[in-house]
Amino acid sequence: MRIPSHARMLDAEWEQELPGGRYIIPGFTESESKALWMVNEFEVGGGSQLVFWGLSADFDGMGISFGIAQWNIGAGSLQPLLREFDRTHPEKFARIFADGTDGMRRMLALNENVGAQREQQLAFIRTFVTKKVIREPWKTRLEALGQDPDFQDQMLRKLRGLMDSAIRAAQALGLRSERALALCFDIHIWPGPYWFKLPKEAPVVQHGLPQLFAKEERRRGAPLSERDKLLLLADLAAARASSTWKLKATQRKRVIVQPGTFRERHRDLEVDYGLGDAPFTHNLGGKIPSGAALSLPRGRRVPAPSPALSPAPKGAGGALPGLFATVSESLSRAREATLVTSNMAQGVRDLNHLTNLVFWLRHPDRKDTRIQSHEKDLAAEWLSIRDTVVRPLLDKPAAPATPAPPGTPPARWPDAPVAPPRAGAGDKIPRNPPPAGSTVSPLARMAWKLRGTTKTRGRKINSVVVHTTGRGWQQGYTRDKGTRPPVWYQLRVYLDQQGGYPHYVIDYDGGIFVTADEDNEAWHAGWSNLPTPASAYWQTWSAPWWWQQAWSAHGKRTPMDLLPPGARTPNTTSIGIELLPTEDAQYTDAQLRSLAKLIADIERRHHFQVPSAPSPQLLGHEDLNPLPMARQGRAYDDDRGGWDPGAHQKKPMFSWPRLWGYLLKARQGAL
Repeated sequence: MRIPSHARMLDAEWEQELPGGRYIIPGFTESESKALWMVNEFEVGGGSQLVFWGLSADFDGMGISFGIAQWNIGAGSLQPLLREFDRTHPEKFARIFADGTDGMRRMLALNENVGAQREQQLAFIRTFVTKKVIREPWKTRLEALGQDPDFQDQMLRKLRGLMDSAIRAAQALGLRSERALALCFDIHIWPGPYWFKLPKEAPVVQHGLPQLFAKEERRRGAPLSERDKLLLLADLAAARASSTWKLKATQRKRVIVQPGTFRERHRDLEVDYGLGDAPFTHNLGGKIPSGAALSLPRGRRVPAPSPALSPAPKGAGGALPGLFATVSESLSRAREATLVTSNMAQGVRDLNHLTNLVFWLRHPDRKDTRIQSHEKDLAAEWLSIRDTVVRPLLDKPAAPATPAPPGTPPARWPDAPVAPPRAGAGDKIPRNPPPAGSTVSPLARMAWKLRGTTKTRGRKINSVVVHTTGRGWQQGYTRDKGTRPPVWYQLRVYLDQQGGYPHYVIDYDGGIFVTADEDNEAWHAGWSNLPTPASAYWQTWSAPWWWQQAWSAHGKRTPMDLLPPGARTPNTTSIGIELLPTEDAQYTDAQLRSLAKLIADIERRHHFQVPSAPSPQLLGHEDLNPLPMARQGRAYDDDRGGWDPGAHQKKPMFSWPRLWGYLLKARQGAL
């Protein structure tokens, strides 16, 4: 999905802000808006922008998927939207689809509820859509449709109806939290509202869910909390997915209930969207006001000047928009040049990396996504940036440093110490000794506090698990325009939130921060994200090639075999250590040296010794939880190796041999 570059902004006053720069959507309450923003991110990666024009090709056999909720032809959910727009705005419909109008209308005249006719509809769509590509001019036409304010209002009305159904489902099940509403709404997006089978007048869901909750309470001998009910609901809904998508579906539904990983990102919806356990507010039966899409705040939507529509005639105000576009383009070019030259002044001269920086500046939603072979337009744009923006600047003599645009992170985090900002004592990271009586390495310092006691260990510590923090710090760093170092935000993520956390975090300069007492289990390598109980899941699990290559020599068949006898999860016997990755997903030499010293200290104090790296006593999170993650339609771990910390990839991000060499020196005090 590509956000069109032709954009103008609308004037509007909007004061009701939600986390991440989002806002309350017209016709929806605050609770409902949070759930809608979540779906917008999950479906089309919209961030703080409602992506009405989100487009996906036939990768999943649905023909084409479109809009915030990715309504599609295969499921029969897109045809009613198109049909209604043609009924209410036939002239716009004809102007947008031009010479394809007759074909679209013949397709919409068929009944998608009749299997044979839906296949005919799909056959028509596939005349211009493949599994990877939506051909022109259809792609531009559909983008123009998605940018039309009247069609956007129609999509909001459709979402309002789905939200109403989700509210009734939550009420019938006795669910009251914003988190519960978000899960019910997400289920209405997929697998769909039919799953609940909930008529307006029905007092209970006809799917047998209340009976299931009662049965589970009898089995446990205790009442279920709302979170327990939501986890059951999430797993039941995800079970509708095919084997190809089941893991992804399970992760998506479960991450709404509790912090976890979805699409290679750790997510905590209470932090990201403000979706917590507070009772949800609703506007059941509410109406979307006319012109709702036009009332969206400045910069939050990309409206409809499109190449698919007729240009304004001369003398009708066409010159001023042209002048505005020219000035806007000049300012964008100047910002891109500043970004490149400022990084060059810091010693960054890699052509491809500088090109990536400019490309990400234009397309921030693509920062964690590789350009695929079918994305010809994006590939051409990347090459154009390289040849017309970056290469000419690299060929010039070196220029003095120019400040980067506000909020632009450095190209690569340096190996040198990252100093706290000069903004006042409150912004600096304290380096305090840990509380008396706690079990903490003498090499580490505490920042503000230790994570509260969760569960005291009942087993002996016998292993160390290495992690990458990923980009959990990035949202705060970008919001504050880099006024504090990344580790400040990462520590806040672990100490102030309710999600997973390790025992230690190692900064770029090798500084070690403790986040949890070693005597307590930390949530860093558990198996709560498995679709079934761990013992059952691993029995039927098939190891990817890279896991077999790493562990067959140790005689291990599954991650369960890496635990000592009797242990049920890795957290009970391990210490978790997180490393902040550099911008190019590597780790500094200072980090690896500090990691080796910390491991040697843990060995000495807990009376075990690592025999090799990796081994069951020293391994990565990817070794203990090697679940495939969808990345551009591929099973990422199966295809390329693990990602946390990335030691088994064909081009490794983390080096076990390098760490092992440092560990041998650290044991001798020679490091």
